[in-house]
Amino acid sequence: MEKPKMTWIDSLKGIAICGIVMVHSDTLGLPWLLEKIGDAGKCGVQLFFLLSSYLTFVSLEHYFNTKTSSRAISFHHLIPWWAGKFIRLIPLYYLALFIYALFLGGSSYWLGTQEHITAQNVLAHLFFLHGLFPHYADSIIGVEWYLGTLAIFYLLAPYLYKIINSLEKSAAFFLLSAFLCRILSHFIYRIFPEGKDSYIYSAYAGTFNFFAQFPVLIAGIMLYFLFQGQLLEKITRPKLISYVLLVFASVMIAGQAFGQNSLFLISSETLFGLWFFLIAISQKICPLIWTDNKLWGLLGKYSYPIYLFHFFILAIYDKMNIPATGSALLDWCIKYVAALLASLAVSVILTKGFDRPMVERLKRML
Repeated sequence: MEKPKMTWIDSLKGIAICGIVMVHSDTLGLPWLLEKIGDAGKCGVQLFFLLSSYLTFVSLEHYFNTKTSSRAISFHHLIPWWAGKFIRLIPLYYLALFIYALFLGGSSYWLGTQEHITAQNVLAHLFFLHGLFPHYADSIIGVEWYLGTLAIFYLLAPYLYKIINSLEKSAAFFLLSAFLCRILSHFIYRIFPEGKDSYIYSAYAGTFNFFAQFPVLIAGIMLYFLFQGQLLEKITRPKLISYVLLVFASVMIAGQAFGQNSLFLISSETLFGLWFFLIAISQKICPLIWTDNKLWGLLGKYSYPIYLFHFFILAIYDKMNIPATGSALLDWCIKYVAALLASLAVSVILTKGFDRPMVERLKRML
């Protein structure tokens, strides 16, 4: 059974959101090393998927333990669990959809030849179905493809919980999915026509579609079963093992960022998920001060609203025409820190003043 508070989870979320804001802060034009580091920030989404999957199985364990027959729950009995999950997503997500559509007109880059947000697009977003359509997946907020994939996982998670009931099964699922989902993603790309929107179809097949992220989600399930057992508690030198895992995984992430981006049939997304899997284990064994502290924890606590609204903050910053300092690096640092702090401030206000009251109101309506 998990402890009530696991600060390392919020801290890892904080690190992930810093990477995501970094890549969206436009690192092009920076010195080569910093440009590569900035571009690697996009892999923070895989860390979100890993932790979300792990926490979803923890949630299912708690939910099923309140029922008379664990792992034997009907569709009808699963509705409250699904409702609870989506209710926590809806208020801030719907607010973000409204703000981005009204003030920014959506993400024109990912709309492609569709050019405008259609009624069908909006409906798909409202029902979390946008992840099923390449032109919708990331077309309003610019980062909502993550929620489209997460929503599908939430729907499947209770059934995966019934099927995958051991560490061995989760490992087998991971190994199979790592190869099969890469092949499937290739075939998904092949069904779309060549043309002006090829970049959208390529991104959808390689990143935005559910199967591209499925192995990472399964890695989160592996974490759940690994942490359930007594294996980690038998480690006699936890701090040393934690350091070794953290350093090794960090070197592997750097290798992907600066060099090889995939391994035969295993995608870069899956590999990033695997390295984050090792980092999560290291933090579970022995959280380290520079990876688990109050700063990362604060950012992680508000990582969801920061994720949703940081693009809007960056758009406002760009329209302010802040005078250049003459140094591309300094200009970027100012933009990045300002966007991160402003996004955090907005997130705290929205969470306390809007999200929590709305979530409670929606819960009472059930």
